[in-house]
Amino acid sequence: MLNNSLKQKPDDNEKIVIKKESKNYLPWVDIMRGSGIILITIHHFGLHIFLGLNVLPIDFLDNIFYYSVIPVFIFLSGYTIYINYNQISSYKTYFRKKFKYIIPNYLIWGFPTSFFFLSFTLSYNFDPISVLIATILSVLTGNIWILYFIFIIIQLYIIYPFILKIIDKLKKPFIFFIIYLLSLLILFIISIYFIDLVSIAKLTIAIPLKYNYNLNLYYLRYFPISMNYLEYLSFFIFGILCAKYKSVISNLKYHKVILALLIPLFIFLYIILSGYHANPLMWAPSSQTNNIQTRFVEYFGWFLNILAQIIYLFILFSFFSKIKFSSNMIEKEKIEKSEIKLKTKKSKFKWVKNNIKLILWKIGLYSAGMYYMHFIILYFVLSFQNRLYYDLNSNLYLLFLIRLLGVLFVLGISYLLVHILSKNIENSRYIVGI
Repeated sequence: MLNNSLKQKPDDNEKIVIKKESKNYLPWVDIMRGSGIILITIHHFGLHIFLGLNVLPIDFLDNIFYYSVIPVFIFLSGYTIYINYNQISSYKTYFRKKFKYIIPNYLIWGFPTSFFFLSFTLSYNFDPISVLIATILSVLTGNIWILYFIFIIIQLYIIYPFILKIIDKLKKPFIFFIIYLLSLLILFIISIYFIDLVSIAKLTIAIPLKYNYNLNLYYLRYFPISMNYLEYLSFFIFGILCAKYKSVISNLKYHKVILALLIPLFIFLYIILSGYHANPLMWAPSSQTNNIQTRFVEYFGWFLNILAQIIYLFILFSFFSKIKFSSNMIEKEKIEKSEIKLKTKKSKFKWVKNNIKLILWKIGLYSAGMYYMHFIILYFVLSFQNRLYYDLNSNLYLLFLIRLLGVLFVLGISYLLVHILSKNIENSRYIVGI
């Protein structure tokens, strides 16, 4: 809770102050979001490719970033929606509040993001009319490189009232969740013998472009028929359950023992599943889909991936939810630091730790807007950097440094633009989510 002295600061953003005074506000959620948006930018910038420097496989690094980003944000969406809407008295009011801002955000950023991505991808095969048609269809079907996540969240928000009804009626919702996971396993096993889910979900529309180039849009990629939608639904429900039983989880008598057992289990699953992305419809090689053995590897592998990521989410939730943070505490420590010198190592470490929390918290506040706009900024930065790569291909360390500076630049500009827009535009929430 922010006090009156902080409210009266001339440089405070009044919208942020109001948001933070909400009784349901959880600072650790924004700290977690801040960490996530940094990892998203690193991943989209391709910086993780250089982190291995031929030591770690790219698939291994890809999974690290995937596990740390999309499942986390979907989990937080489930967690926060239950905190704010654990009872729905009016469906009309619920839908109006939930979609009042998210749909304008999606449309405002969806069209330019899709257009820039398609233009960047097609390069010399660029055909304005075809790309414009593809852009419209991409937005309508949620087939946008980074904003597909928002399209998924919209779908999950639509079905949330039905999930809430089921959970409220069950005496032991975690048993229901286990049944849900077992039903997924049964679905995957049935699919191995009778259905090729990957092929069904890859129904496409071909848009003829110039130079005999075809652009395939995965029209049903993010609809309920797809395996990855069922996976995202798993994270969403798990977030809801963690919110419903947060006090029980935090007060578990053997919580530390459970974590000590789960961490090595997750590491084991992660190692054996390395190379499996959680989005098989985009990345899984399905050229031999009629082969039962191949289907078993693909479908059962993704089921194990769901389990691994749920374990990972529980570990992260256990860590972040215990973070103690308030902006008052940080402001107080800044004043103390200006008045007295930090003498002990312990006090210096505490000051550094709290300032890291502060940075992540501030980034987390603007994470929605940064997520929307970072790709367009990244597009121009990468276009500029690509001109330098031809002469620097032999020097991996220099390339890494250039990309690192690029990541910091994109994060900094995204944060600054969201801050300016949110501070100076009355209805900025329609544009940048805050």
